[in-house]
Amino acid sequence: MLTNTPCHGIGMTQGLPALIRHRGEGRTLPLPTGRVTFTATTADTGGRFELYELDLDPDQRPLRRHVHQQMEEMIIVVDGELDAVVGERQMRLHAGSTLFIPRGLPHAWANRGRSSATVLLHYTPSGQREQYFERMARLLGGSLPPTQAQLDDLARRFDEQPIDDE
Repeated sequence: MLTNTPCHGIGMTQGLPALIRHRGEGRTLPLPTGRVTFTATTADTGGRFELYELDLDPDQRPLRRHVHQQMEEMIIVVDGELDAVVGERQMRLHAGSTLFIPRGLPHAWANRGRSSATVLLHYTPSGQREQYFERMARLLGGSLPPTQAQLDDLARRFDEQPIDDE
């Protein structure tokens, strides 16, 4: 159940009511690599941050390295494992691991394991990633597969600058 009103004595501060969403609640979109659940969106937090739950299918190919200039990203592994590259460092994250990626630091991550994984993605300040996920789902759900140029253009619109590794 979604509660977007003050609850249990928790009042509003700076015009925002308390927000409670239990695991799996919130709008969910299918993605080619799993699904995303909108846990706390830009509108929910007044643009302070965003939080998404990502259920990732196994055996993904690595994501393309990218950098955020405006947002900082935090990844919390809830279930499963995640392979990540941050700067020049490669690592495997297990359930319970937290990874903070400051703006400007190149990175990529993917579930390359044999079982599914669940991660929480936290972006601050908000970069309206819900719009990114919505547009990505539409682009990937079209009758023709998107070009790399279309994917890169979408990423750039939402503070994700792809890095071409030679």
